[in-house]
Amino acid sequence: MDDFGEDLQILRYIYRDAVKKIGPQAYAQAALHAFAQSPSSVTKRAAYMSIRDLTLTAGYSVTLSHWQSPSYDSSIYDEAGTRSGRITANVNDYTRDQHELANRYGQHFIASYIRHLPTVRVHAYATSSGMAAYTTALMAIIGSSAHLGLPILAGKQSYFQNKAILTALCGKRLVWIDESRTDAVIAQIQALHPAAVCIDTIGNTPSIHVADVISIWNYIRKSIKNDIWFLVDHTCAGPTVQFLKDMIVPPSFARLLVVESLNKHHQFGLDRVTGGIVWGVGKGVDQLYYYRNHGGTIISDVSAAALPTPNRRIFDLYHKRLIRNTALLVELLRRYLPSSYILSYPPEGVDTAVLPAFCTITARKSTAADWRRRIRMIIARARKQHIPLVAGSSFGLWTTRIYTVAANTQYEYPFFRIAPGMETAEEIRAIARIIDFK
Repeated sequence: MDDFGEDLQILRYIYRDAVKKIGPQAYAQAALHAFAQSPSSVTKRAAYMSIRDLTLTAGYSVTLSHWQSPSYDSSIYDEAGTRSGRITANVNDYTRDQHELANRYGQHFIASYIRHLPTVRVHAYATSSGMAAYTTALMAIIGSSAHLGLPILAGKQSYFQNKAILTALCGKRLVWIDESRTDAVIAQIQALHPAAVCIDTIGNTPSIHVADVISIWNYIRKSIKNDIWFLVDHTCAGPTVQFLKDMIVPPSFARLLVVESLNKHHQFGLDRVTGGIVWGVGKGVDQLYYYRNHGGTIISDVSAAALPTPNRRIFDLYHKRLIRNTALLVELLRRYLPSSYILSYPPEGVDTAVLPAFCTITARKSTAADWRRRIRMIIARARKQHIPLVAGSSFGLWTTRIYTVAANTQYEYPFFRIAPGMETAEEIRAIARIIDFK
């Protein structure tokens, strides 16, 4: 199957998923038909945009009659909408605490993306964003009374906003570690007996280091005999690493928490609503439910309704393209890029399951203003040659994006990121030619 054929499969899946919620929609159906009959970048874009509109329309349609504080009884006017008869006092009568759409998404996520035996119970909680998921996880860790005063280890390659939250919430308990050396991480766990270890699978930093989170997790769950949390931000990798595939029973002392943004990979590049998820196993992980309630971090009902239903086969089609395009772009840029610039991407031999859908470029003493100037030049060149290219944050979308990361933070210096989209290989080659740093 060629690239356009795969694109059509993905878009058709999202369309059919939305139709289950609101019924057939002629405009989206016509756009898909046009793309199927005459595959091109133009018809693909039209189909993509119509499906993008459809998902949010579905979200609004599903929740149109919802109340954020639905009634559980009334004398005359029922105020529960389509949830009438399913609301219980002090249980689900406040949507900010819980709602069935968030619960259902979490269940679908587990079923589609997390391989585990029935003997291992997995909990998943959808949140309003990836950072909301990370904050919820940290609240659970810090709120565990058994760990008061114990150190919290955190990777130096963590996303700069994760660093800000860790610093604010953990204070003097925080110990920064070099997660690039798995043996050193294990040695520090042995020496410091921490309450938690917090690591990003793929460093959201200029060097894009890939941590061996599976080896660290296997050591923690098999060797540590005191209560300990292992918090992994998995956003840059997506649900590609299987933490539980060889686990027969839940660990006695270790608690695993995995955080992902739902803005990128889990919308298959639609970028329509914000969302996040934190899932985990182990004693006390179900307390995340209460921390999400108290922190007010639950995903909104309309966002949960707009998200495509998780599907592993479709995810793999989509993710495989992003990784292929990123690898191709990196290969081409290495031929063109002057030696004064450093192009970062994980080296050959790294498991494709943990490769990011972006690469970074750094240069000595380059400021955010320098990178913004460079971006303007590249976009102008793309415009002149009629090559689709977007200056904007995030990754995993359908059109390649370029942007400055960490422009306004004390935790990282600014760097340039390229996040390839769902283009054909030939389109990626054209993009590589205009990203000129000479």
